[in-house]
Amino acid sequence: MEREERLLRALSDVEDRYIEEALNAKKYNDSTVLHSFTRVLPVLAACVLAVVILIRQKTPEPEMVTNPITEYASLKEAEETAGFTLTVPEFTQDETYLYYETGILEVQVTENDNRLYTIRKALGSEDISGIYETYDNEIIKDINGTSVTLKGSSEGYSLAVWESAGYSYSFYAETPLTEEEMISYVTEIQ
Repeated sequence: MEREERLLRALSDVEDRYIEEALNAKKYNDSTVLHSFTRVLPVLAACVLAVVILIRQKTPEPEMVTNPITEYASLKEAEETAGFTLTVPEFTQDETYLYYETGILEVQVTENDNRLYTIRKALGSEDISGIYETYDNEIIKDINGTSVTLKGSSEGYSLAVWESAGYSYSFYAETPLTEEEMISYVTEIQ
């Protein structure tokens, strides 16, 4: 033991009274630590609660978004909401009538050969088709004095867009049509 004491004195040059004081120091027991923790716990809980309240006050409640598209049982009902009429070709199967809050009146048609056609009309002169495909083939035809743009591929035409009397129109065929078929449908849409 004498050797260790000499080494300790040589290394630290600490006086005996400090060593004895350290050896006799009161050690913390588990109850002392627990007592300190129980004093701090309510303060921590209050801080966490305050942060949660601040976050909830700054976070706005989500707003309910209404559907901008309304479906109608008949074309007449949809036209009344739109404030204008739409004449479409006679089809043999299901027709769905939609009105968009943006002012677009739409008729979706599934004909007996299951082709889906979409016909749209709105006030204005912009392309309202909602079709953003790039087509390889695009031509402009004069149909009854109106310039109609037909868009398609080598398989046929899928989209026709035009403007007449202050209204924009579009006719979309899911399955491409011949030029004559496309023109035939376009002439019936007003």
